[in-house]
Amino acid sequence: MQRKLRTVLRDAALCLLVLAIAVVAADQVRRFEQRRDQAHFQHESLRLQAQLRDRLLAYEQVLSAGASFLAVSEAVGREDWQRFMRGFDIPRQFPGLDAVAYADWLPAHAVAAYVARQRAATPDFTVWPSGSGAQSAIVRLIAPVDEARRRVFGYDLYTSPLRAEAMQRARDEGRAVMSGRVVLASALPGDRTPSVLLFVPVYAGGAVPPTVTERRSSLVGFVYAAIRMPDLIGGLSDVRTPGLHLYLTEGDGTKLHGDAPPEQVVFRETQDFEVYGRVWTFGLAADRHVGPHRRSAAPYVFGGVLLLSLMLWWVRRTSGQSEARAQVLARQMTEALRASEAAHRAIVESSIEGILTIDPHGTVLSFNRAAERMFGYRADEVIGRNVSMLMPERFRARHDALVANFQRGGSRNIVGLRREVIGLRRDGEEFPMSLAISVVEDESPVQRLVGVIADITESKRQEQRIRRLADHDALTQLPNRSLLQDRLDVAITQAARERRMIGVMMIDLDQFKRINDSLGHEIGDRVLLMVAARLCSRVRDCDTVARMGGDEFVVLVDGVTDGDAIARIAGSILAAFETPMLIDGHELHVGASVGVSCYPNDGDDVATLLRNADAAMYDAKASGRGHYRMFSAEMMRRARHKLELEGAIRKALAGGQFVMHYEPLMCLRTGDLLGAEALIRWQHPERGMISPAEFIPVAEETGQIVAIGEWTLRSACAEARQIQLRLGQPLSVSVNLSPRQFARPDIAAMVESACADGGLDPQFLVLEITEGTLLKPSEQILNTLDRLRALGVRVAVDDFGTGYSSLAYITRFPIDLLKIDGSFVRDLIDDPADAAIVNAIIAMAHSLGIGVVAEGVETAEQLAVLRERGCDAAQGYFFGRGAPAAQFAAQRQDFSQSRTAPQPARLIAAVDADALF
Repeated sequence: MQRKLRTVLRDAALCLLVLAIAVVAADQVRRFEQRRDQAHFQHESLRLQAQLRDRLLAYEQVLSAGASFLAVSEAVGREDWQRFMRGFDIPRQFPGLDAVAYADWLPAHAVAAYVARQRAATPDFTVWPSGSGAQSAIVRLIAPVDEARRRVFGYDLYTSPLRAEAMQRARDEGRAVMSGRVVLASALPGDRTPSVLLFVPVYAGGAVPPTVTERRSSLVGFVYAAIRMPDLIGGLSDVRTPGLHLYLTEGDGTKLHGDAPPEQVVFRETQDFEVYGRVWTFGLAADRHVGPHRRSAAPYVFGGVLLLSLMLWWVRRTSGQSEARAQVLARQMTEALRASEAAHRAIVESSIEGILTIDPHGTVLSFNRAAERMFGYRADEVIGRNVSMLMPERFRARHDALVANFQRGGSRNIVGLRREVIGLRRDGEEFPMSLAISVVEDESPVQRLVGVIADITESKRQEQRIRRLADHDALTQLPNRSLLQDRLDVAITQAARERRMIGVMMIDLDQFKRINDSLGHEIGDRVLLMVAARLCSRVRDCDTVARMGGDEFVVLVDGVTDGDAIARIAGSILAAFETPMLIDGHELHVGASVGVSCYPNDGDDVATLLRNADAAMYDAKASGRGHYRMFSAEMMRRARHKLELEGAIRKALAGGQFVMHYEPLMCLRTGDLLGAEALIRWQHPERGMISPAEFIPVAEETGQIVAIGEWTLRSACAEARQIQLRLGQPLSVSVNLSPRQFARPDIAAMVESACADGGLDPQFLVLEITEGTLLKPSEQILNTLDRLRALGVRVAVDDFGTGYSSLAYITRFPIDLLKIDGSFVRDLIDDPADAAIVNAIIAMAHSLGIGVVAEGVETAEQLAVLRERGCDAAQGYFFGRGAPAAQFAAQRQDFSQSRTAPQPARLIAAVDADALF
């Protein structure tokens, strides 16, 4: 009886022991899995945060590339912007990036003139919503474009306080700044999708000025990205995993994405981080198991041990086997435990991320299959060796110092953080990887660290691609303005230390626009590629050839000791253009003008050297093209005056400083007043009256001539009508059109509108164009002239005989008048050649039924000769100087000094079409 009791007690004790072992084993497995899953969850949280940061960084790089493109290009239109942005493949490569746009930064007084310039290309351009602030940021460019985004054109971003605050910070800090939550201007009614805007400031010259004051004065606009938060977050990997809750809020609690998860969750991580000037809170929670290991091994361990214990108990109860049999069963139970551990290892081995464990000394304890594939080693080749074998030699000393510090209980900054480090494969190849380390906290006497590794080679390649797009010209693959400025800055620092010189050459192709216009942009692009190749062949390996945009290149000559070496290279560059370019059967002669500035003589910073080289280049163009000019202080004075004049013209147009004067036009047959030529004058508040010869060329070059020309036309039509009413005589008025203005497709509609608004009958309007405007006959020119003639407007060729005089265009186009240039009239008495030219022009014009007007008549002798030759009309100081409309009407009687005996008169603006003169 006692023996039986002892047997029962022994069996019960054995069962209890086995049960305890099962519980402890299952608990250890559960704890290990919990730590593993916690580490995996933390890694996933850090990885998603890193993906979010990387994605925003990629957006910023796209914006910076756009800002560089704008800075290096003279005039970027909508098609140019679309073409540039298509290279980034935004819809596919940058999910969440709704659009990339550009807004011009304008003072309130310049908005009206700005709108007039935009309507020259886009007649329906309108600024909205209306605001009363001192500044505006008006959207002019956007890509990609669809019907919803098209309505964003003309949107004034600065009318929104939230957007304005972000733009102010971006402007003053000279960096990218994020706005708070907004609703996009392109959103359809009812669409309240949370969105943010990322602004990058664009400054004149491209570089960020050093002070806040300079940044505010040189700001020209903003490149910005419209980012839809659901698309931004939805593109992150694993974000749609069931049971995983990702949410973003701003520092003030404003929701950006997702809802806060329930209180009861398995894991939760929150992290505040700075995002381009704003604080975001990133939250990630899991209400169920979301790791790569779908099932826990703990129940299997527990069940296996219990099953073995039951088997052991049953055997002891039924068979009474010997102690040896019990030992066999115990070994079987141990094997089961080992099997469960093997199952756990299999789960680890199946992970797509490299996982390894190390001890505090850096010795590798485990190495999974993903790590084997990543590094090229088998596990048995790594386990037992120091983990430093997996990193390049140059990083091992730093790693050993961190491990030693960790062993002493020092800094634990290697734990719990995601870092980007360099790994070393077996074949010696280095690669970038993401590493997250966590500590295994259990009862083991040996502390262990778990490292989770991801190969980020592909994402780094993407970053490099974006960076190259930002730093290099898309067509020629040469460095762009941004990279050139960086290299020039480094070169200046080295030259200052080594007391050497630097040469900066600004190169502009001569008449390149003619190639683009006549042969197309494809041929033009191939010319630019050949130019880039020729420039690179003429410089040394240590020099830099960059493309600034359009047909403008820069060569940075580094490491020279005197200016003669720089001059020799400039001469070699010009020689590269002497050989014609053969493209698709076209033999193209492309020339260049080169401006040179030198460090330290002509400047000691990037901006000054580039500006002075640019001034020298323009001086080379003005003096005949096809050669180089070294910078001088006089060039800088002229360039600065031109820049000041450009800004003053904008203010003059907005501030009403321009006025119209009228010079009388007299009939040489009767001496009657036929009309007047409208001449623009600039009444400057400080300098007084400024001659058109000073500001018109600058306006032509900068494109402001279009807005000035429209103002001139409208003012002349209105004032001419007032002169007619005061004099009671149907006088004509002549108005000059610039080539740019005449080339506008809506010029006829604009002329019709100006006449209607001013109350002037179009038959009393004469439009004067230059010979160069008609140099290249085209259907567009012919159609424009036909539409103007259909309105009743007369067309005159101004300064005839000084340019590209040709009977071809005179006979091809419907011309009403030829105006003999004053240079021929001035020497009419003393120079037989000029007299012969005047005779020929009059005879030729009359034979074609075209009237003739002589300009610049100053003496009675000149007037007599012109009458004798049969010239129809004349103007000049002999009859009277230009005067404002009111004064012109008041001094009509003073214009009669040339009257002769009455003869049949034919007016310039005759009522019937057959009586031009």
